[in-house]
Amino acid sequence: MLDDADPIEWFVTAQTMNHDGDGLVEWMAAHPRLDRATALALYWHSQPGYHQAFASEEEVPDVNRSGWRVIHWLQERLTSGDLADHGLVFDPTDDAAGHDWTSEARNDADAAWQLPGEEVDADDWAAEHEWEDGMPPAVYEVLEEAFDNEDEEY
Repeated sequence: MLDDADPIEWFVTAQTMNHDGDGLVEWMAAHPRLDRATALALYWHSQPGYHQAFASEEEVPDVNRSGWRVIHWLQERLTSGDLADHGLVFDPTDDAAGHDWTSEARNDADAAWQLPGEEVDADDWAAEHEWEDGMPPAVYEVLEEAFDNEDEEY
């Protein structure tokens, strides 16, 4: 999937992909190559304000439990300092699209995760590099093939 991708490809993928349970978010969140800016993008795009409403995973509706786990994995990784720094920046108060993700958050968890640096407009970058649905072509092709094979089995 993204094993051989550049850090910018990870970063743009985190901001432009669909975050609805295809396993890619979980895979990226747990991956040792995860960049700090990409972790922030994954965290905020996973809607922590919604998930932070639940004190434990057992309280979360079944359909949203993987999102709750991702939020907590990312919180651990972001606070532990075990993430790479490739000079990319995700500002949750004003992302490349002008969205303030912190307005949806609870518990002031965003304050420690503001980074200096140059911001990349993920949508423009993805369009310039001919990505499909927020994914590098190689990732998109693998997922499409998997979905096609799954459809053929039924």
